[in-house]
Amino acid sequence: MAKKKLDLSGMYTDTSNIQDKNNIDTSQIQDKKREIHGKYEAYRRAEENLENHAEEGGTSAKPKKINMAFTARVYDIIKEESEKLSIAAAYYINEAIRQADLNHIQAFYDQLLIKPSKDCIPRKKGQAAQRIFIKLDADVYNMIVAGAEKYNQTLTQYVNMVLESNIR
Repeated sequence: MAKKKLDLSGMYTDTSNIQDKNNIDTSQIQDKKREIHGKYEAYRRAEENLENHAEEGGTSAKPKKINMAFTARVYDIIKEESEKLSIAAAYYINEAIRQADLNHIQAFYDQLLIKPSKDCIPRKKGQAAQRIFIKLDADVYNMIVAGAEKYNQTLTQYVNMVLESNIR
């Protein structure tokens, strides 16, 4: 005895007619499902908040890649410390900036005889800058931007100042 095969070809052909006939609104059903799955509600809200924050022009949560120039002294210390700790230079820079004490940076800035600012950017002719291509974490990048605005500096000037203040 052979099994009969079911003919399901016409099963989905008139779905919209059935929904119209029975007054089914699919958006209402989806809203009920969201209420049922309450344990995922926090994730959904967090995602919506991130999207809204990004649409409003807020800072992003993505890391920033920057090719940054360093003074010779700071560059040497970054290389020495990253080799001594066996970590990448970008990781060392991220952590040094993240753990920097803002009061210590302010005291260091106040001690400087010539304050670096956007108005006076020193250029060394004939000498190439010591550069490192860095992937800055989002929180570190936001700290750098806020500090650079506070001291009227470029991002590079602020990072050099923070790393040099950590040295002393």
